[in-house]
Amino acid sequence: MLMLCNMSLVIKVTNLEKKYTKYNRAVRQETIREYLIKKLFPFASRNEKSTEEEFWALRNVSFSVSRGEILGVLGNNGAGKTTLFRVLSRVTEPSSGRVEIYGRLGSLLGAASGFQGDLNAKENIYLNAAIMGMTRSEINRSIDAIIEFAEVGDFLDMPLKHYSSGMQVRLGFSIAAKLLPEALILDETLAVADIGFQEKALEKIKEISRANCSILFVSHNMQTVRSLCTKVLVLQHGQLVFFGDSVEGVQKYVDFNQGKKEVSVTEYS
Repeated sequence: MLMLCNMSLVIKVTNLEKKYTKYNRAVRQETIREYLIKKLFPFASRNEKSTEEEFWALRNVSFSVSRGEILGVLGNNGAGKTTLFRVLSRVTEPSSGRVEIYGRLGSLLGAASGFQGDLNAKENIYLNAAIMGMTRSEINRSIDAIIEFAEVGDFLDMPLKHYSSGMQVRLGFSIAAKLLPEALILDETLAVADIGFQEKALEKIKEISRANCSILFVSHNMQTVRSLCTKVLVLQHGQLVFFGDSVEGVQKYVDFNQGKKEVSVTEYS
């Protein structure tokens, strides 16, 4: 639900859960050989049962993000980071729980997020910015700055399907940063960009945070998270195991991965 009544909170997540169904190998398409054997020799065919198993990508996750905060989201592959971002971005619906977003939300969830490969850079800027909620007049005022920041001025007429993933990320981040929403989600795809652009992007993140834009940021560079983020959220197996100070959160994440501490789910108010 999109709401504008809260002046300090930007995102509030309450008891968020996302469940998928995982099927075993018995649920698959039968081969011609298996079909013939079953028809010709029914007594020799195996009696396989179709079974399914619930898989919880997120389980009982609650946290909030205030205006201007930079929240680092940490977790190993499969911990639930991308699922969390997809739910917040409304790419997928939660199985249960509540997500409240107070204002406009922009997201960069993949190199080609919101882009159409057959369109050129300028056309894709209008398309992507419109998806993020910018009006045409806002795009007209911002397009030159977007192109300049993304460093794609020499490739404006080239279809995006011929862009490298790094170039697509540069363009996507530039649009999202110029949109200046109340909240901005940055998945780890930013790491695809070259080092020079990453440094420029990190400075831009600090700038838009000072303009009261809240940012949810994933990075495997612990030094960057420690220095950039005001708070850290740590996910393990879809569950929230830490939410608080960034220095403490990074250390807990490192400890978890080095096996120094047992992972325990803690309730946070």
